[in-house]
Amino acid sequence: MERLVRDEDARVRANFMEGLWNFAASDHCRRLFRQALEDSNHRVVGNALVGLHRLGETHTVIAHLSKMARRPEVLFRAAAVVGYGPNC
Repeated sequence: MERLVRDEDARVRANFMEGLWNFAASDHCRRLFRQALEDSNHRVVGNALVGLHRLGETHTVIAHLSKMARRPEVLFRAAAVVGYGPNC
């Protein structure tokens, strides 16, 4: 798991986060999702937020979506508004 979180390819990291959605009940998954919130890729962060949302961490998710929406990188803003908005 730790190797996948640190993979150089953002697609691997994002897919790994998405793969954890169905196993998110563990504290280890929660820690991995929280760690991924600092990733440099918008999709990794977005998928981590979906995982946290599924764990019921609404306050954390809303706070990070707000941060994403204010970032200068257009892909982060787009992910916050379109890809990982309230209907995730």
